[in-house]
Amino acid sequence: MLFGAPVDALLDALEKDGGTEEVTLETFLDEGELIGELRALNKRLLEYLSTDESLRGLVSYATAHVPASLGAQESEVDKRRKYSLVSTEILSSQIPEISNRFVVADDLLEKLFLVFEGELELFVASNVCRVIVALLREHNIPMLMFIRGRKSFVSTLLGHMSLVPAADLIVRLLDGPENDNVIQPPRREATDLLAREDVLNRLVDVFVETVDSKSGDEQAKTLLLSTISEVILACALRTIELGKVFIPIPGIINPYNNSKSIARMVTAGLKDLKLSNGKRNDALIFSLNVVIEMLSTETNKIALQSEKPAGKTGKALTSVANMSQMRSNLWSESRTQETTDESAPKQFKPVVSTANLEKELSVCFEELRAVLKQRALQKAVLNAACVVHEPLGSTRLKVVEFFTTCMKQGKEMTILALDDVELAECLLDLFFQYEWNNMLHHLVTSAVVHALESDEEAAQAAWLKGDIIGRIISKWNEETQNTDGHQQNAGGHLGHLIVLASAVKEFLEKSGDRRQVFFNPDELRAFEAFCSQELSPA
Repeated sequence: MLFGAPVDALLDALEKDGGTEEVTLETFLDEGELIGELRALNKRLLEYLSTDESLRGLVSYATAHVPASLGAQESEVDKRRKYSLVSTEILSSQIPEISNRFVVADDLLEKLFLVFEGELELFVASNVCRVIVALLREHNIPMLMFIRGRKSFVSTLLGHMSLVPAADLIVRLLDGPENDNVIQPPRREATDLLAREDVLNRLVDVFVETVDSKSGDEQAKTLLLSTISEVILACALRTIELGKVFIPIPGIINPYNNSKSIARMVTAGLKDLKLSNGKRNDALIFSLNVVIEMLSTETNKIALQSEKPAGKTGKALTSVANMSQMRSNLWSESRTQETTDESAPKQFKPVVSTANLEKELSVCFEELRAVLKQRALQKAVLNAACVVHEPLGSTRLKVVEFFTTCMKQGKEMTILALDDVELAECLLDLFFQYEWNNMLHHLVTSAVVHALESDEEAAQAAWLKGDIIGRIISKWNEETQNTDGHQQNAGGHLGHLIVLASAVKEFLEKSGDRRQVFFNPDELRAFEAFCSQELSPA
């Protein structure tokens, strides 16, 4: 009979019998209290698990294929899966007694990395990548040296981009060692490794090749495109974070410097959309997600000491924005959480310049604008307001988000390029056409408010020259009165029309004689009367 805690009892029996067949590694892996004792740093347990024999067994289980089913032997499948998961937990525990022995055992590391050489399933990829990431955090230099010695490792890894853990491992190479539970900046060896392998361009190559592929498995293609775009975005955000601590990133793996690669993704998406007559939009949407986040992420903004006070209209817009939570659901933990107040354009300087990226993307402006002129493939639908209407469609909504981001974040040359294709007028056309698309209304309204509350004259001119006053008044009258002049249920534009009108009103009040540039006296008088009658109660 064994006395004491189960794990201690097993260790006692092991010492007493000198390691009989009754007490094996599997006996410990079956024990429910094993991980608890491991975390409690049970000295005798750590000594046992860090032996060469135990480590070999743990690596074998962590890298083992677990069949989906063994027919009547389901309990055996469950046992294998349990052994694999527990072994992974032990090897990735970042406990020095184990990792110090593991990281110097080249034969065990070799076995760990060999799983990438052939067919790789998600379960095994998840286990192995988790162990490698843990070792990189605790033994960064030895692991990087080992990886550099495997000439084909990064290339092999790029062949498994459809598996999120394998894709995530590329990003984790840009994590430095972990000290006091804080991940440090990456070492030069890591950035040089990714630069040597030309990772960014090769990721984009895989993206473009996947778009062009004639494979019939559309679901698999979509997953791969999504994963690659997330890896590229995560690398971009890492680039910004490193820029804050003055760590140089080789230009070839810096998405902000190597902007032609990012533009290639957008071009591939546009080509696929055109060839499919608008039916395949995944590539375009994923590529625009990357671009939008690269242009707008708060990670790339260092606030200056003097900030412009928030305008009244901006505060109203923040309230209206609560109706329009539309950020895409991206898995990367490095993705910035969008919690900033959109009420006023703060004064900031970027960590990394977006000028190159904007310049490369400007080539696509005209073709992207043409997408906005296309009709959605979806049929008319009945919305919550019991109104049948033609939907805008996810493709055009994403293009609107891209363009409004450019209008808000872009340099003057970008604003002028957008003005050349009459982008602001096109967006206003969509705004007034689609009465019930709240997300569209918020995107356009926030861009207009941003311009009018800023000092960006090019953006202000772009928005104001599209007869915005006349269109606001006309749409207000249309949505608030019936043929008899009585109030009826407010239309879908009303909340954002109030914000737009208030923004224009504030702008005119502070513009002085400059208002004459944008509006004639009759327009100004009509708008003043409208504001006096309709906005004052609001």
